[in-house]
Amino acid sequence: MLKEICLRYMLMVGRHTYNKLKRVSRDPLAHNTGFLFAQLKENAKTIAGKKYNFKAIDSVERYKAAVPLTTYDDYRELVERMKKKRSGNLFAKKKLMCFASTSGSVGNRKEIPVSESAVSLMMHNEFMAHYLMKPLYKKARVEHGRSLFIISYTDVKTFPSGIETGDIAGMTAYRVGFIWNSIYTTPACSVMANKHHDFLYVHARFALTEQNLPCIEASYMTNVFEFANYIISKQEILFDDIEKGVIHEDINISASIRHTLQKHIKPGPRRAQELREIFKPGDYKGILKKIWPKLIVINAAGSASFMPYAERVRVYAGNDVAFYHGYYAASEGQIGMATEIDSTRYSLLPHQMFYEFIPVENMDEDNPDTLTIDRLELGKEYEIVITNLSGFYRYRIKDVVKVVGFLDKTPQVCFSYRRHQLINMAGEKTTSAHIESAVSECAKHFGCHITEFAVFPDLRSGKGHYTIVVEVDDPDLKHKAENVSEVMHEKLCKANTEITFQEEEGFLGKTEVLFARPNTFSQYQDMMVARGVSRNDIKPVRLIDTKEKEEFFFARLENRK
Repeated sequence: MLKEICLRYMLMVGRHTYNKLKRVSRDPLAHNTGFLFAQLKENAKTIAGKKYNFKAIDSVERYKAAVPLTTYDDYRELVERMKKKRSGNLFAKKKLMCFASTSGSVGNRKEIPVSESAVSLMMHNEFMAHYLMKPLYKKARVEHGRSLFIISYTDVKTFPSGIETGDIAGMTAYRVGFIWNSIYTTPACSVMANKHHDFLYVHARFALTEQNLPCIEASYMTNVFEFANYIISKQEILFDDIEKGVIHEDINISASIRHTLQKHIKPGPRRAQELREIFKPGDYKGILKKIWPKLIVINAAGSASFMPYAERVRVYAGNDVAFYHGYYAASEGQIGMATEIDSTRYSLLPHQMFYEFIPVENMDEDNPDTLTIDRLELGKEYEIVITNLSGFYRYRIKDVVKVVGFLDKTPQVCFSYRRHQLINMAGEKTTSAHIESAVSECAKHFGCHITEFAVFPDLRSGKGHYTIVVEVDDPDLKHKAENVSEVMHEKLCKANTEITFQEEEGFLGKTEVLFARPNTFSQYQDMMVARGVSRNDIKPVRLIDTKEKEEFFFARLENRK
């Protein structure tokens, strides 16, 4: 009964949230500026409000003239104050719920303030996602059963001020613990444990017994891929435990959680036998659909650097399972929503944050002018600047997006690259999209999977060249390193023709491909987790941009010179 009530409520709120998005999309500028002026009025007496005289701002142009573009360093001092003392939210009037802890895209830890209102919007957007997936359930005649949500344990800490901190996915889940068991397969006691344990085992152990599972959710497709590989590698242990109704003694779980989890399980010899018959050695195509015949959708971000993982998850899921790519989000807020199934373009949310856009040709200027949401052009790229609900003003999140369509009059964007990940050794301006295209085309050329890759802008010999470190699933390919390098260079020059020009001018050398030992990239993730970074917050390493990364990856090469 509780499950039905929760699902009915989620779909009702989701429908309302989606209908509101459609309404505001008819006049995005009016709603976007309305959001801005409401924020300025509400926060006029905050530190920022007094400093920039929010009371006197009555137009977007005056806002831009009064408030400079900001980065996290502009907020760091006040964040430290809020961590140490019970000073409330110094950025905005809205009540602060927590800090979203992130390692930062360049390795500098950040604590992003998150208001209760922002979390409420996140939850409403989550419900909108469930509403948008509803037609899939109806078409497949599948009930809205409990889903699997692949999420790491919630590593919540408390600062001396009493404010909690953790990764944003875990913190949000932590707040809905009271309904968790009604909508997800993994018991809440594991997800809300706030202690490190073998979370993949727990997810798999309980999801495998849910025969009617309709949906798998995760932050990123990397999480789904890791989960599928875990089941394949640990199948004997998992099936034995399901048969016996136990939790394996070697699994790293605290005694209290183990005791609580044990109450949720009972012997399942019939299900264990079904699973053993499904798993054929070496044949894992469509395995997720075989395990869960009613699986109809996987909800996880799969664009940009996650695309290679989405392709491999597709092999595990089969062609009958839809992909919904959820949100385009950051710790500072949700920037866009996918409003269509199997689409990686995201509709901006004009009523949830104020957007400004810097044309890419101007983003290296000291004080570039910005455009409002109504002035964007199809096919062009822009750096995003946001003003959010939690008190960040004209904040450069350093994402570059491309306008790929419109929901009524509201732009729809796809992520292009992180500004600091633009490689520019000789004026060639190579983006992550260029690298991803080259790697994908190279893999197609050799008929293999390049399971992981990262690029190193190599200036060690004087003349710059691209060194791409890869993991592959074809061991024979490693003996063709020189040929692979030639093909990769050809594909990279095709993706970014400026590289050819700079090579002809003598400023760039030939691309080099180096092979990393198996599991090198996962070992790097394990190292980050050991340092306290949540798996929910980890994105694939695509740029070797620090000395630490350089030393780590170059120490694990199979064809190291």
